Amino acid sequence: MTHTSPTAPAAIARLYQDQELRVVDIAARTELSDGQIRAILTDQGIALRRRTTSRVPPEDRPSPADLVTAYDQGASIRTLTQRTGMSYGYIHRALVGAGVRFRVRGGQRPRAVGVRR
Repeated sequence: MTHTSPTAPAAIARLYQDQELRVVDIAARTELSDGQIRAILTDQGIALRRRTTSRVPPEDRPSPADLVTAYDQGASIRTLTQRTGMSYGYIHRALVGAGVRFRVRGGQRPRAVGVRR
């Protein structure tokens, strides 16, 4: 009996096609990156399914109020995407929907010495 490594392309293809696991779930099982899994599947001639749902389950998604609080406390949208796993667009739409007034891009810049405003 031959044992197939879980990172073998054929094993990854079976997980994706037969068990209908998502790329992120296969990546977690095999300790390969999402990109590596996608590349293996593509090299195997497998058409990738479109993502139909968020990677973050609804119960784990941050509330708009939590996002507003974090943004008001100085977190950038990019920082919030990293903390939550949600997309930039999701965070931005949630903040817009909550009526947040956005800061100027780039944050505060240090003033030159001797320059007064």
